[in-house]
Amino acid sequence: MTKCNATTKKGAACTVPVKKGEEVCVFHTKDADENRSLGGKQSALVERAYKSMPAGFRGITDGLRGSFFDVLEGNLDPRQAHAAAAVATALIKTAEFALMEQRINSIETLLIELAEREGIHESR
Repeated sequence: MTKCNATTKKGAACTVPVKKGEEVCVFHTKDADENRSLGGKQSALVERAYKSMPAGFRGITDGLRGSFFDVLEGNLDPRQAHAAAAVATALIKTAEFALMEQRINSIETLLIELAEREGIHESR
């Protein structure tokens, strides 16, 4: 795999792999500084979202993040990353469904308790 032709801020040769046909890595493109500044503005939001997600989703997120960079570096076939993303989507949808089911059950239980306290009878 070809390495980046650019140098780091300290003057050392960059060791990041490049995409096929490119001479510099994603961190040394002409748009890299602009992209980094945009990313910095969002990093706090991303970190808050990451910390607030259920622990089981963090592993999925970490795996997808790693796959993203592996594809960029040419270490992972994009088709494999796409397949992993599809599986991750299915896992997340299943978990969301289960969470929604729990919430609905909790609401139904509270409504039944309230109706019993108020003497309201369900008519069907």
